[in-house]
Amino acid sequence: MKKTFTINKSLVTIASAIMLVVIGSSAIKSKESLNHNSGKSVATLTVCTNCHGKSAATAGAAVKGSISIAGIPDTAIAGTAYPVSIIIKDPVAKCYGFVSIGGSGKFTTTNSGTAVSATGKAVYHGTTPIVATPNSADSNYSITGITWTAPTTAGAVKITLAGLAGNNNGSSSGDHVYSSSFTTTVAIPTPVKLASFSANANSGKVNLVWISTLETNVSSFGIERSVDGINYANVGNVSAIGTTTSSRSYSFVDDASKLSGTIYYRLKTLDKDGKVSYSVVQQVNIKATKNIITKLYPNPLISGQAIKLAYTSLKSGTVSVQVLNSMGKKVLSANLAVIEGSNTLSVSGSHLVAGIYYVSVYADNNLVDRLPVVVR
Repeated sequence: MKKTFTINKSLVTIASAIMLVVIGSSAIKSKESLNHNSGKSVATLTVCTNCHGKSAATAGAAVKGSISIAGIPDTAIAGTAYPVSIIIKDPVAKCYGFVSIGGSGKFTTTNSGTAVSATGKAVYHGTTPIVATPNSADSNYSITGITWTAPTTAGAVKITLAGLAGNNNGSSSGDHVYSSSFTTTVAIPTPVKLASFSANANSGKVNLVWISTLETNVSSFGIERSVDGINYANVGNVSAIGTTTSSRSYSFVDDASKLSGTIYYRLKTLDKDGKVSYSVVQQVNIKATKNIITKLYPNPLISGQAIKLAYTSLKSGTVSVQVLNSMGKKVLSANLAVIEGSNTLSVSGSHLVAGIYYVSVYADNNLVDRLPVVVR
């Protein structure tokens, strides 16, 4: 059954307000803006169209802008509260309020001039317009002080986003609307409650410590590490108590001496019935203690491919890369510039025939390491 939402007209008499209809993710891109008078993307939201749709828009084509929401992840944990920021970009906007409507979950706000009601869905409405001076550089506006709490049941939640950008001219003419949609997945967390999780680096070692205050049918904790904050790999496992209501402390030491820069860690909790959940991410900064080759790839190498080395340097400068054949004869030599920290070195393998070779790296005339590579 199609539903419409109505609201006291005293809440929408400010024709120059920006009203936002939101449930969202961390990166929602708006569609091309439409003339607000059309009301196409907000046809069922009479709190908007009852007021702004009554007069014609000013002459001229639609203005392109955007609405985005930061704070709600693609996968949300059931019952978890997420602080949300709404970012509006519109070249004419000077004044705004907002409405947010969601299929499930609950919005709350500390913003003044707002009212919260429920008509089958969570609803906000800005009762007082907020006047702002347009940013001449990018015309961005942020609304903070909003929290979205995920529903307690698992499943997909479809989000509808629409917004009206007002130009504060005292009427509805010249306002613009933006719209988009998004679906976030709500997941039920594994029944383990962490009181804390920390990561601290010391001389290339990272000490990870966490404390659980509740465990139900938990099998183990997996320690996962990432060098880019996106792709994670398992570096160890710790068995869990299993089921307990008492506090339990765990620890793990990861050898990250071959890495440098910002390193990310998270815990992967595995239940005995196979369910998985993840902790918040902790990060540490590791400073290289020596020059080192952390990886040679691809290996084996197909004839014609370049030899690549992941190399950590203590300082900026130049290194010498040498390739020797199985008889110890130098077949390739190259001087390459490096920076302090992580580097990717590449040398051509176009003239290497099938066989076994040894790749050496020298820094300040000292051998850093020598690694074998097979060419097919």
